[in-house]
Amino acid sequence: MDSKKTILLFSPTGNIGGAEINLITLCRNLCGVYNLIVVLPPEGKLKTKLSEFNLTLIFMPSKQLQSGGIFQVLWACTKLHFKLRKYKIDLLHSNSRYCLYVPIYIGLLAKIPTLIHWADYEIHAGDRSLIKWAKKRVTLIAVSKDIATHLINNGVQEQQIEIIHNGTEIPPASEATREDIAHS
Repeated sequence: MDSKKTILLFSPTGNIGGAEINLITLCRNLCGVYNLIVVLPPEGKLKTKLSEFNLTLIFMPSKQLQSGGIFQVLWACTKLHFKLRKYKIDLLHSNSRYCLYVPIYIGLLAKIPTLIHWADYEIHAGDRSLIKWAKKRVTLIAVSKDIATHLINNGVQEQQIEIIHNGTEIPPASEATREDIAHS
């Protein structure tokens, strides 16, 4: 059996923009060290680019990934649960705040640490409430000190935020525990 840790990554879009270029870089650097599974919409060029790496792709409609509606989220979590039964997921990573609901709920239900890559100044009340409610399992990766400050000023607890600037070279990954992965 494979002893590598498994990371489940979420992308709210199948198109390639700035956040998706970061996702491609992340996958390129982590592939082979970790088992990677990426959940993304089937449309767009991102699936073609990611298929160059040794990872698993799972397709889900963008409106299920991007929805904050409780019934859409529960339906998406249920569908994903059946697709993921054969994997032991060690970490969840949302590549954008635009798809944070499904990974946070899965993380809470399965007791898996969740990272949310945050590159926007926008934060909705529902996002803030869910992040606060899931505070022991969710870490926000702010792409700048200014974004981190903005999140804190909007009610996110400082201890939930790590700053990792976009474009930061990722050091070689090493085997780690769930907690090490979530807090690195």
